Amino acid sequence: MTMLNRLVLPLVGMALLSACAPDPQEQFGRARQAFQAHDYAAARIDLTAALKQRPDDPAMLDLLARTQILLEDGEGARASLRRLEALGKLPADSAILYGNSAVLRGQFHEALDRVAKVNSAEAARIRGLAHVALEEPEAAARAFAEGLDAPGPRSALLAAYARFRLENGNIAEAGDLARKALAESNGELIAWQVLGRIAAGEGRYAEALATYEKALKIRPDDVPSLLGKIGALGDLGRVKEIPPLLEKAARIAPDNPRVTFFEAMLAFQKRDWAEVRRILQPKERELEDFPDLQLLYARALLEMNQVEQARAYLSPLLLQAPDNRQARLLLGRAQMAGKDPEGALETLRPFADDPQAGYEALALLAQAARSARDAQEGVYAAMALTAKQSAPQPPASPSQ
Repeated sequence: MTMLNRLVLPLVGMALLSACAPDPQEQFGRARQAFQAHDYAAARIDLTAALKQRPDDPAMLDLLARTQILLEDGEGARASLRRLEALGKLPADSAILYGNSAVLRGQFHEALDRVAKVNSAEAARIRGLAHVALEEPEAAARAFAEGLDAPGPRSALLAAYARFRLENGNIAEAGDLARKALAESNGELIAWQVLGRIAAGEGRYAEALATYEKALKIRPDDVPSLLGKIGALGDLGRVKEIPPLLEKAARIAPDNPRVTFFEAMLAFQKRDWAEVRRILQPKERELEDFPDLQLLYARALLEMNQVEQARAYLSPLLLQAPDNRQARLLLGRAQMAGKDPEGALETLRPFADDPQAGYEALALLAQAARSARDAQEGVYAAMALTAKQSAPQPPASPSQ
């Protein structure tokens, strides 16, 4: 190799590498476009890549912190804000950004401290969310209400206030607040979710579906909106459309209990009890916080003839919620399957005084009374016959 080649070739190689290296300014431009389009996951990818080459770029760090907050990454947002703070480049609304980060990290007292001296609708929203999490509903309601007269954009506050009112049973007020939020900004995801939940709760399933679809146009990867759409499709009987949506939700949030519930419900619809058990068994320790999942799991165990395991789940569930008809019926079935008619009779007897008890419950009560040789067997059998003749059978549920 000549001396000239030895000098020129490394320079050519460097030039080629330079030409192939991504342009951080171009990546930043794409990130800003993605952010404006609500594609926050894509924005974060480009920002992270651009910052590898320009780690102290304040504009990139600022947008990354805002992106991380919208992706509910409180830890990441705090790290980005601290880098800006070290550079002496914190934005004017840093108290709000830090407050949002603290809420996302579960540091609710810190959140209150961060926005204590800020008078704005967004600061009021943060205060309201912190008080909700601290189980201080009166303080939360006061913070949300005070924010309505505070300066600054109010749409996010109105949406959060709407959700708060909905979760406290004030449906009409929640709907009004959600509509006001959307009138100020059509992109308020939480407001669409509130209206979707209200429509579904009132049996307006087609409207609920349309509402969740509007939410997903704003943010296609939003898990609550995906799950709302799945629920609406199920209510409309459009079960075949659910699996791809559920797969998407499971990829994004594999540990979300509602994702697990819908996965198990799809298996239940097919009466695939082994699949129901496969889905729920790894989450056994978490089921006590989710009665619907407990019922599904117990039903699967019972159908697979694992009677004692089913009883172990159902007995405490019924003690905690004695008005849960499905738990009572399932436990009665498990006791009959375990050759304990006396126990089943004791469990099922409240159905005799329940005007909403259906044929299946009353028929099982009569069967338990007959097996236990109880004097009321004839009375219960007559009640079961009357229920069968006077009412159609209900749709399938986890207890059936």
